[in-house]
Amino acid sequence: MTPAQAKQQKFNPFDITKVWPHEQFPLIPVGKLVLNRNPSNFFSDVEQIAFNPNNLTPGIGASPDRLLQGRLWAYQDTQFYRLGVNYTQLPVNNSLNRVSISCIIDNQGGAPNWHPNSFGGPNVDPNAKYWTPPPEHVEGDVDYHDLGDDDNYSQPRVFWNKVLSDGAKTRLVKNLSGTLKLTTEEIRNRAIKMFTNVDENFGQKLTIALQEEKMVYL
Repeated sequence: MTPAQAKQQKFNPFDITKVWPHEQFPLIPVGKLVLNRNPSNFFSDVEQIAFNPNNLTPGIGASPDRLLQGRLWAYQDTQFYRLGVNYTQLPVNNSLNRVSISCIIDNQGGAPNWHPNSFGGPNVDPNAKYWTPPPEHVEGDVDYHDLGDDDNYSQPRVFWNKVLSDGAKTRLVKNLSGTLKLTTEEIRNRAIKMFTNVDENFGQKLTIALQEEKMVYL
């Protein structure tokens, strides 16, 4: 989605509760994750692994999504606390980082700390294109609070009518009624009204399911 397309959307593209329609914005494969072995040491191979959304491949930028923006700094801060300042040098994290406090790896020996170099590489790909990040430009409201005119129902309506099978609809209604039966009548009525706004059939099924539950209270 380009910035120009983002301005034309009826929903906030950076609201985590919304979905970008795949018909308009199909998923783009960017790589493959191959799982070809089980960990030999669960602690070193699993417990010490550190994922960080700040580790972006050049050419991929961060959106103004508030949830992502918070994670860009919080994940690294968490790894510092959980694994220590040298967490990027742990083998499982396979980092190219060379300089940090109390280095715990070979540090690439005496190789120069720049590239390309005349002492064994790495060499620059002659076909590589230099990438510069696009200028950051954010407009409008990217908060999560409901402004009153936010579209909260069209996407759930598509999910109910076009994504869920009949069996999935039945299970969803059963799960909802199983929880709502433990609440007050006011909350049940508000929930029925909300799901009816998604789809009238959805609201009807939930109403019937609650009647069958006999409104059992704890």
